[in-house]
Amino acid sequence: WGLFPPLSFQLLDLKIFVDTDSDIRLVRRLRRDISERGRDIEGVIKQYNKFVKPAFDQYIQPTMRLADIVVPRGT
Repeated sequence: WGLFPPLSFQLLDLKIFVDTDSDIRLVRRLRRDISERGRDIEGVIKQYNKFVKPAFDQYIQPTMRLADIVVPRGT
């Protein structure tokens, strides 16, 4: 959420966006939420599909264009 809201990016000297495949983001969330937070897989997937992915697509992904450096997927 570092580059949102858009006004926050004006305060930064260097903006880096780490682009990660959505499947990898989901797997990381599953591992974390199940092992560290005791959540069940169905609940994590439901939350991801209903809230997390749409919020990423609406608020985070568009900020990639504001970054000075984009670390591409797979690197």
